Amino acid sequence: MSSYRAGNRAGLAERETWWDNGLPGQEYQPPRQKRPGRRAQNLPPQTKIRPSRSRQKRRKEQMLSRALMYATLGLLALCLFLQVSRYAAIAGRTRHINTLHALIKEADNDRTNLELRLSAREDLQRIREEAFAMGMDYPAEGQVRVVALSGSAAQ
Repeated sequence: MSSYRAGNRAGLAERETWWDNGLPGQEYQPPRQKRPGRRAQNLPPQTKIRPSRSRQKRRKEQMLSRALMYATLGLLALCLFLQVSRYAAIAGRTRHINTLHALIKEADNDRTNLELRLSAREDLQRIREEAFAMGMDYPAEGQVRVVALSGSAAQ
């Protein structure tokens, strides 16, 4: 080692050294020095190097982003469920409305049929024929009576 301090590298290269992984007969090479790099203080403000985040902070951020993702998915599923249930309610109401329309149409048809039957019954000639068939006849002179009301209506 004294020869190394004195600057004699040949003496060191001839010896076997176990700490620098050198092989016998190879010349010793000192470790390379790093080039002087730019310091963070000299960099422009937009390219300053941030200190690396700790694992805990990264893990917390990952957990928060996962929680937000699951919350968003849950909210989306809830909105989808509400939308589908609204469509189902609308479809049920539409069926009910269609049923009511059919009932209204049926009632109108029944009313029309009843009016036709009633108009057929109101025919005076037919009423006269049915009365004669039942044994009725026109009233005689003594059977007709006139009723007079007292008061202003009678005058």
